Amino acid sequence: MSKKVLSVIDTAYRATQEEQDDAGLWMTAAAKNAGVEDVTVLLTGNAVNYAVKEIDLDPMTLGGGSVPHPFDAAGDIQRMADKGIEFFLIREDAEERGINPDTMLSCVEAISRSQLAGFVDGYDSIWHW
Repeated sequence: MSKKVLSVIDTAYRATQEEQDDAGLWMTAAAKNAGVEDVTVLLTGNAVNYAVKEIDLDPMTLGGGSVPHPFDAAGDIQRMADKGIEFFLIREDAEERGINPDTMLSCVEAISRSQLAGFVDGYDSIWHW
């Protein structure tokens, strides 16, 4: 029997200037690629912003250097969803940040904070980023 893994991503944009990837998303995708069959992502807190479809991805300049390929959360999420990873977010966290549901990726389902306990109860392992 395979384990059900829930990857909770709460801290947004951690080290994304240096790596151009979110560590939690990257590790979740790597686990799926390594054979973890049942893996789901829950976006909470500031990470709900990752579900917004159109974010300005122009190259970023920091001091004298630039990041020509900035972190593309929405693109990463869509590619991961296309490989069978399910995505959820906490509706109230998106509302608190003024995120309009119409601007979010269709592959990300919103759940209420009141559903959280029952939601996480269905997983064998929870990773928190």
